[in-house]
Amino acid sequence: MEKSDGEVVYSDEFPEFFKIYLPAICSQIMRIPPDFIEKFGGEIPAAVTLRRPGMMTWQVDVKKIDEHLFLEKGWPQFVKDNSVEDGDFMTFSYAGNSMFFVKIFARNGCRKRLHTIDGQSINNHQLSQSPQVNKKLNEVLIRRSRSPENRIKECKNPCFSQILLTSYFKKGFMGFEDIAKHELVRMQNIPMKFWRGCIGKHVKGSTMVTFWVKNKSWVVGLSDVGDRYLFTKGWLQFVKDNSLRPGNECTFELIDTTDLVFKVLYFKHRQILGGPRIT
Repeated sequence: MEKSDGEVVYSDEFPEFFKIYLPAICSQIMRIPPDFIEKFGGEIPAAVTLRRPGMMTWQVDVKKIDEHLFLEKGWPQFVKDNSVEDGDFMTFSYAGNSMFFVKIFARNGCRKRLHTIDGQSINNHQLSQSPQVNKKLNEVLIRRSRSPENRIKECKNPCFSQILLTSYFKKGFMGFEDIAKHELVRMQNIPMKFWRGCIGKHVKGSTMVTFWVKNKSWVVGLSDVGDRYLFTKGWLQFVKDNSLRPGNECTFELIDTTDLVFKVLYFKHRQILGGPRIT
């Protein structure tokens, strides 16, 4: 056990969940796994306290969107203060009373420690590892090659890269609804920065785009849903036809801004082991 201030004591018996930090998905908000919600005992907190080893705490608001819960206001500050980076592995252990103990592990498998000097938080990598977290890391091992940043630099036109997560393969990505069909559909998020700089000035409302992979094409819906921009109708068929799985990485290069044509490259060597196949 690790003692904290007061009577709050960390325990391995606390219910917990983990997240792999991906900036495109959870830099501003982070979804709490739906199956974890029952651990709150029927009383959903309006805010939670995130506690790191070393007694530092952060207050983060909880927001409900449809049937999903998200960490929202205060979450970006937590990310910044703890220098959370792309690919970091985080565990959230619920101690009750709206408080989580949070541990963060870097991509090299080492735990990130939080130190304070004059009230400021400072991170470094600890040269020891947690067997409990390593077991989980083995279950969600991501095989990495060249960084997404390098692939983006190779594009001759505006482009962005996304790592496909399990949520992209399930109904109701981020809990949003396809108003045209009145049913939950499967979608793919488009980064806000890319939308504003490259697409938004050419599009008003929903439209269609074309994906090209080698010599084949797919027509996919492009929708403004709430405050997000998504590939919607046709996205699932594209996933199926290309046998994509969670952990695969896709690069979308906008080669025609008039007709909204994307050249799509995908990299299957980056894969979350055990991810579901789409049939």
